[in-house]
Amino acid sequence: MYFSYTHHMPYTDIQEAGQDWPVANKQFDAQKGTEMMRAYIEDKVYAEQTGFDWIGCNEHHMSPYGLMPNPNLVGAILASRTKSAGILQSGNIIPIVNPIRVAEEYAMIDVISGGRLVAGFMRGIPHEFVAYYRPPSESYARMAEAVELIKKCWSEPEPFGWEGEFYQYRAVSIWPRPVQKPFPTMLMSASSEPSARLCAKHRGIAGILALTDMDNGRKVIKNFKTYAREYGW
Repeated sequence: MYFSYTHHMPYTDIQEAGQDWPVANKQFDAQKGTEMMRAYIEDKVYAEQTGFDWIGCNEHHMSPYGLMPNPNLVGAILASRTKSAGILQSGNIIPIVNPIRVAEEYAMIDVISGGRLVAGFMRGIPHEFVAYYRPPSESYARMAEAVELIKKCWSEPEPFGWEGEFYQYRAVSIWPRPVQKPFPTMLMSASSEPSARLCAKHRGIAGILALTDMDNGRKVIKNFKTYAREYGW
């Protein structure tokens, strides 16, 4: 069992509660935001000293709920200021961002940390798709293709082309390559059957399980184990 310390770095000085999304950023105070950011980063760094196995960051957009639209920036800081804790990115919202960029930035974090990246591949929530103008109906298909592409970026030693349904690249050869071979530890959601199947297929850690009640919890875990066995592990 691994213990992860994660918080979303929220902006906590909101005066108007219960607002529609996206939230008006006129309420953001730059000085307070700077103080919060610095305190949150120190807090995450300190988590290693208290014995946490992983330190987590994640991606959200257009809301005070989380001040990490790009969690890899924070992950890179943590990678350079810690020595042993895994740098858990839980994670980049794969269907709405450039998968080549994710492969590159994750590889950078893995190199900076000396091989401590836990690479989270998340599908996101409807708000995130509105923010980046992506059809939610494409989320599973985009996710599946992007994960395959990112893994190839990490493991292929020669330049390659990619002609997929959603992504097309004439030539790819990322620098740097990750420290972990053949690719970094991966973490995905397994709350739904399609997510559980995708996670099991790529032998990812089932890091997010929606355990809303005992019956649902048993079902979710059973699904993941069933798919994992189908894929031979």
